[in-house]
Amino acid sequence: MTTRNLVLTLAAVLAALATTSWAIDVDPQGAPTTVTVQGKLTGSGGALISPGAYTFEFRIFNAEVGGMKVWPEVESEDHVITLQSDGLWTAYLGKDHPLEVRFVDDTARWLEVTVRPPVGMAETFARVKLASAPFALEAAQLNGKTGVEYLAQVGDTVGGSLHFDRNGDGVLDARIDLSLSDAAILTFYQSGMQTVRLRGDGYGELDLFDEDGTRTVHLNASTFTGGGLSLYKEDGFMGMILQGGSTTDGATLDMWNAQGTTTIALDADITGNDGVVLPQNAISALEERDEPGVANNNATTLIDLDGTVQTLLSRSITAPAAGYVLVIGTLTIDITHLSGVFDEAVFAVSNQSGSIPSGQNFKVLMEAALPTGPYQQVVTVHGLFSVGEGLSTLYLLGRELTGTFQVRDRQLTVAFFPTAYGDAPPPLVAAMGQDRFKRGAVTTPGLSAQDIAAEQAAAQVFHTARIERELATLRAELQALTERLRVAESARPDREGGR
Repeated sequence: MTTRNLVLTLAAVLAALATTSWAIDVDPQGAPTTVTVQGKLTGSGGALISPGAYTFEFRIFNAEVGGMKVWPEVESEDHVITLQSDGLWTAYLGKDHPLEVRFVDDTARWLEVTVRPPVGMAETFARVKLASAPFALEAAQLNGKTGVEYLAQVGDTVGGSLHFDRNGDGVLDARIDLSLSDAAILTFYQSGMQTVRLRGDGYGELDLFDEDGTRTVHLNASTFTGGGLSLYKEDGFMGMILQGGSTTDGATLDMWNAQGTTTIALDADITGNDGVVLPQNAISALEERDEPGVANNNATTLIDLDGTVQTLLSRSITAPAAGYVLVIGTLTIDITHLSGVFDEAVFAVSNQSGSIPSGQNFKVLMEAALPTGPYQQVVTVHGLFSVGEGLSTLYLLGRELTGTFQVRDRQLTVAFFPTAYGDAPPPLVAAMGQDRFKRGAVTTPGLSAQDIAAEQAAAQVFHTARIERELATLRAELQALTERLRVAESARPDREGGR
C-alpha cells in the first residue's frame, strides 16, 4: 500500500470536536507542556492499513498555505507510532520541543502532518486549522495569576530592574536594569556569571565575558571615533583596538604584546612608511612597500652596426622608491672578418640612450691574423645604476669601431632593489681611451687575504650604519604613534577602567 492511498482524519482538529479533541497536559506548577492530538489513518475508501511503525511529522504554520513555520524550531517534531490495521493513533505535541507557540484570538494557527509509512513514499496532508481548545495555552501561561501582575503588550512603563530565573533556583539567567539614569543594560548569565552585556546610552555597547567573568570583547558605536572593537587578553588588559574612524580621523589599528607594549599599529590617515609600525626584526613598511621587482625584454630582429652608438634594446620600469637597478644584457653577434683587418665593437648597458657610460667599455676584438670568414659570439654585459622613484628606462647599446658586425638574438633584464647591503659604486671597467688590450702591459696579482679582510670590514661598517638609520626611523615613528595613542586614550570615554 503506498502513501498516496492513505487518508488522514484528525479528530483533534475538527471543528465539530473542538471542545473535546484537545487535551492540555500541565505540570505541577500549572505550566502547559504538551497538546494531545488523536486521529485515524485509513486506506482509500476507509480500507484498513498495513500494521507497522509509521512516522508522523508535525509542524505548525501561521497560514493555511505557504506562510511561515512557527513550531518547532527544527524541521519538524517526529513521532514514531506503531499502528494496528484500524489506523487509530495518538500523539503528544511538545514532548520533544517545547510548545512555545502563542495562541491569541486574532492569530490563526494551522497544523501540518506528514506521514511516512513503513514502505512507500511519505505523504503530506492538507493543513488543518487548530480549534479553540489550544488557545487555553495562552491562559495557562498566566499560571493562575491575574493580568495586573503581568506587563501588557502595549502601553506599560516599567522602572527598576527585571530579573529572569528560568529554573526558579535563585540563580539569574538574565537581567534588564532600567534604574540607571543614562543607560539601559541587558545582561545574560551562565551559572550566575555574566557572559553578555548590552548597554544603550549615547551609543550602543556590547561586552562579552569569558568563563571566568573577565571581559575579553568590547564593541561600541561612537559618533566621535566610529565603530570600535576592543579585544582584551585573558587577564583583562588591552590586546587590540580597532577604530572605524570619523569624518575627520581615519581608521586605526593598535595591538599590544604580552608585556603591554604597542608593537603593531596602522593609521589610515598617514601615507608612506609612517602609517605602519611592526615589531622589531619584522618586515618593515619600507621593505614591504618597496619590495624588489624585475622586468625583461627580448628581440630577434637583425641589426647592422653602423659606427654610431645604437640602441639595441630598452626596458622601462616604474620604481616604487629610490634604489638600484641591476641591468644585464646578453646578445649574439655575427662578425664578417677579413684576414689582416681588426674587427672591434663596444657593447654596454646604460641609463642613457646614445651614450656609453664612462664606466662601460666592454669590447669584442677579432685579431687581424685570423682567417677570413664568418664568426659568431655571445656577449653578456651588466651594470648597476641608481634610480629615483618613478619611471626609468635602461638600454642595451652597441657601437661598431672597425670591421663588420651584426646583432641578432638579444635580451635585457632589469632587477630593482630598494636597499644596498654594501657599497654600490657604478661599474668600472676599462676607460674609453683604451682601445685595445696591449700585450706586455703591467698586470697585478689577485686579491690578497688582507685585501679581502679589508673589504669585509668595510661591508660590516656599511651594514651597521644602515641598521642604525632604520632603527632611528622606527624609533621616531613609534614615539609619534605613542603620543597619538596617549591623546586618543585620554579623549576616549571609558567608564569601567578597561575591564
